[in-house]
Amino acid sequence: MRSQEGILYMLRNWYVYDENHERKFFVSIGRPITNSRRLLQQFTWLCWGVIPLAIVGGCLLGWMVAGRALSPVLEVARTAQRISGSNLSMRIPVRGAGDELDYLIQTFNRMIERLESSFTQMRQFSIDVSHELRTPITIIRGQLEVALFTAQTTEQYRDAIVSSLQDIERLSQIVRALLLLSQAETGQVVLQKTPLDLSVVVKDITEQFEIPAEGAQVNLRADGANEPIWIDADRVQIERMLSNLLSNAMKFTPAGGDVRVKLSRIDDKVQLEVEDTGVGIPPDHLPHIFNRFYRVGAPSANASPEKGLGLGLSFVAWIVKAHGGSIDVKSEPGQGTRFIVLFPESGHQTAPGDEQNLIAAHS
Repeated sequence: MRSQEGILYMLRNWYVYDENHERKFFVSIGRPITNSRRLLQQFTWLCWGVIPLAIVGGCLLGWMVAGRALSPVLEVARTAQRISGSNLSMRIPVRGAGDELDYLIQTFNRMIERLESSFTQMRQFSIDVSHELRTPITIIRGQLEVALFTAQTTEQYRDAIVSSLQDIERLSQIVRALLLLSQAETGQVVLQKTPLDLSVVVKDITEQFEIPAEGAQVNLRADGANEPIWIDADRVQIERMLSNLLSNAMKFTPAGGDVRVKLSRIDDKVQLEVEDTGVGIPPDHLPHIFNRFYRVGAPSANASPEKGLGLGLSFVAWIVKAHGGSIDVKSEPGQGTRFIVLFPESGHQTAPGDEQNLIAAHS
């Protein structure tokens, strides 16, 4: 209701009675609401003006904050797009905040490091394989071409064919060794681990090398292998490891030299040593001797004219690692070489009759 002055009032009307309820009165109370309406209008205009600005400002601020927070993630994405097989050296710097983004960056950098290592190994493997396969193929081709153009008798043709067959056999050995090593490193070779008396294996393999040692005039002996020493291992792989170590020792030990195999316990470890008095290994070669195709130099006079493949010690390193052990080498040129292999000792115990049955089962 508006007054004569045009002021808008809010009224409240009701009836009241006197004490005797005989007379009835009409009461009306009012208050002006102009200020309230004005305040409501001001608030309405304020909402229509401020809220859109607040929404726009909040969106801009959120966009800026989100962009700043996600910039490391975008940097990871951009770096990942720039990475290729020929550019794996890129790394993302860690912010040092210690938050989830830093953890993501560290994980990404470690992944790139593994990829770089894998690509480097693949490249080196391809180079080594190409070199190793190219040499016998070139020799075979040259021998056959010479025989084709110059040989005049059956004996000359026969010599060329025999020589080519020897190189083909070497080529086959390389392919077989590479296939086995590749299967081993990719987990396709499953170890058949059982309690194994390492002293029995040392004795058996050493006896197998006694005749070649006599022929090469090398003194071969095994020490400390008379009592049972148990490890959890694959007998076939352990025999291959020991055969490779003994073969290398024989190859690089001159006539009159010594090759010794020693087996002992050190705390909860089993230590196997293969030591020779051969030509030794120069210090600059020691870090690389377990790499594929790596050969230190020409063997001694006792060695076969055929060169080694440079894969034997790669097998040894894989076998030791697959059994949870470690291998170390100490050598001095002209003084000899000593390979030290450590395996975790097994707590397995057998009765005397059980030991023979176990050995027979793995023979």
